[in-house]
Amino acid sequence: MTVHQLKVTLTGIAPAVWRRLQVRSETNLAELHEVLQVAMGWENYHLHSFGDREINETTVTLARVAGGVGAHLDYMYDFGDGWVHVIEVEKVLTHPRPGTAYPRCTAGRGACPPEDCGGPWGYADMLRALRSRKGPRYREIKEWLNGKFDPSAFDLAAVNEALRTLSAERPTGE
Repeated sequence: MTVHQLKVTLTGIAPAVWRRLQVRSETNLAELHEVLQVAMGWENYHLHSFGDREINETTVTLARVAGGVGAHLDYMYDFGDGWVHVIEVEKVLTHPRPGTAYPRCTAGRGACPPEDCGGPWGYADMLRALRSRKGPRYREIKEWLNGKFDPSAFDLAAVNEALRTLSAERPTGE
């Protein structure tokens, strides 16, 4: 068994939002979609695609579309908001640690933008309004968010706890 180490970066926004993930190389793209939803913090409300071609996500594996170090794959989530993620293969681990559960997140930065905030442009507008701390747009955004939003927030332990719930993956050595 091999494990792909991926860096997943949400494009078009600042501050940067990214995750470093380790997933089994034989993970199919439907399973990878679930991993990305959990790791990035999306809520799986919208359509998605890998790249710009029609592929059968239940049969095509990560190893097939992004086999080696340096390979890239685009993942788009929410065709209306247009969230593009660049997935880069950083490493292919040929001797994963026994007893380690995959998928897992080893690092990350930044909070996922809220669902339906309007894509990169809407998100930038939202952050400007929150930084202003005054005015009608600020009050509108605060009410829409139903409280606080910290764009720098990232909880590695919480992401890994959520990833453990994905039933398709088991610890190595089982």
